[in-house]
Amino acid sequence: GRIRFRKRRTPNALTQCKIGNIKYAPPKFYWIIRLFFPEYRFDKVMAFAFGDIIYTKLNPLPQDVFEHEKVHLRQMRYSKLYAIFHFLRYLLSKKFRYESEIEAFSVQYQYGVKLVGREVIRKDTERMARHLAEKDVYGHYATYEQALFDITT
Repeated sequence: GRIRFRKRRTPNALTQCKIGNIKYAPPKFYWIIRLFFPEYRFDKVMAFAFGDIIYTKLNPLPQDVFEHEKVHLRQMRYSKLYAIFHFLRYLLSKKFRYESEIEAFSVQYQYGVKLVGREVIRKDTERMARHLAEKDVYGHYATYEQALFDITT
């Protein structure tokens, strides 16, 4: 007979991202992040996802930011090992970095629209697009207008 391989089920973010997976301190490897992204300061960012953990200074973490970070956890397949490869790719490719963030910001935007409506979150959406267009950490890959379009469509 034929050998059948069972498809491995990837756990969804809701089952993986329990409160124990949030740490309210910078990661131990924070110095490596600062080495490549000097403007990245833990006291200035809302959250940072790596592997299966969200690192944040905010307690409680706003739900829209939580939704954003869950996307990154899924992108890293909830694995610290895979997260290392993800981080290297994020570091070396502006396009990959932009696409990773667009996916996360879009989910954050959709969550906000569902919760409070498009008009209420317009300023937050504009801030997200400015971050993508202006911040060194995101690589200046797209204009503000393009980032705004990509987040909202």
